[in-house]
Amino acid sequence: MGTGAFGGAWARVTTAQARAVTDLAWQLSGGQTARHFRLDWKSVAGIVRRVVADVSGRRRRRHRHVLGVDGVSRRQGHQDLTGVYDLERGALLGVGENRTEQTLTRFFTE
Repeated sequence: MGTGAFGGAWARVTTAQARAVTDLAWQLSGGQTARHFRLDWKSVAGIVRRVVADVSGRRRRRHRHVLGVDGVSRRQGHQDLTGVYDLERGALLGVGENRTEQTLTRFFTE
C-alpha cells in the first residue's frame, strides 16, 4: 500500500487517515470516532473493515516476541472483536470476530 489513497485510486481516505480512524476506533465507540473525524458511522465501519483486511492480507511471517491481545466490546447487541498486536513494532496483526479462545486459535493457526 503506497502513500496515496487507501483502498484504490477512487478512495476518499488516505492511508494515514485510515490508520488514524482505526486506531481511534479501538479506543472509542464507532459513533464517537465518527464525530471526531466528522464522518458517519458507516464510513468508520468501512474504513476499519478495509484496514483489518489489509493488515490480515499482508501479515509478515516473522517471529514475534511480544504480542498483545485486546478484546473490544461495543454496546450490547453489537459484535465483540479481538485484536492481536505486535507490541515491539506497535502494529495491528489481526482482528477476529468475537472474544473467544477459538478466535485466538484461528489467528495462531493462520
